[in-house]
Amino acid sequence: MTPETKPKFQDAIASVQKAVDQAARVSKITQEMKEAGINFKTYKHPLTKPLSYEGTTFEVLEFDWTILTGQDSLAIETELAKKQKTLVNALWSEDYLAGMAVRACTWRGQVGQRISTGMLEALPIADFLKICSQARFFLIASGVS
Repeated sequence: MTPETKPKFQDAIASVQKAVDQAARVSKITQEMKEAGINFKTYKHPLTKPLSYEGTTFEVLEFDWTILTGQDSLAIETELAKKQKTLVNALWSEDYLAGMAVRACTWRGQVGQRISTGMLEALPIADFLKICSQARFFLIASGVS
């Protein structure tokens, strides 16, 4: 190992260790919440401020994670591949978790359309990440690791 690559290698190891530690903390918190009786199957998210998107104003979004199927998972992966994004771990991919949220959202338009990924991406970052975290909590509480 050359002197130039040693710091990069050490940085990479530190980054991986940080990710492992974070995953362990999230898993522990999820387990504690599950033991306390927290419902991970559904989630109601009041937006920090109303969002108008393509002619519709949203104030609250509700999600039912239990309606998702293996077909949904494959469709999310296909959409990511079309965007040339590689899925390494669904639990830690905001793209994958956002795809879950789109499919789990109970809102339907007048002709039955769902919210879009673009709509989720238009949310303030705090709302977006809270929704993604709830999808992650559901997966962890369901035993997905």
